[in-house]
Amino acid sequence: MYKRQRIMKKEEKEVQKLKEEIISLLKTMEVYSPAFDILIESAVQLTLLRNKSFKNANKGNSTITEVSRENDKRVRANPAYHMYIEINKELRAVLGELNLTIKSSLFSEGDELDKLNRKIDELKANYGKTNS
Repeated sequence: MYKRQRIMKKEEKEVQKLKEEIISLLKTMEVYSPAFDILIESAVQLTLLRNKSFKNANKGNSTITEVSRENDKRVRANPAYHMYIEINKELRAVLGELNLTIKSSLFSEGDELDKLNRKIDELKANYGKTNS
């Protein structure tokens, strides 16, 4: 199998795993509906993009040097940082629409809260591993 195909297979597995984890979390909160599937897909895609942009931002410097046709050099902020920040904003918005926020976890009590916190911890751990 070609390297690109292996990478795509790996990403497909990551996408499916993240989707299942978010659905499981929503079911734990007893708020899951198939109507959320499009938002779940968006959350997964944004998470993967965020992780890629984070890697790109950390590969280089905080600034880049551009060279014009006239051979003039101009230093500016690395656009990968801005992209990372914007993707995070979008991801927070989608997670907010799914009620996957700190505020929503405050409404749960006892065992329900413990289950929810475990699921959130699992999601956080797996998001960090995505594309590692």
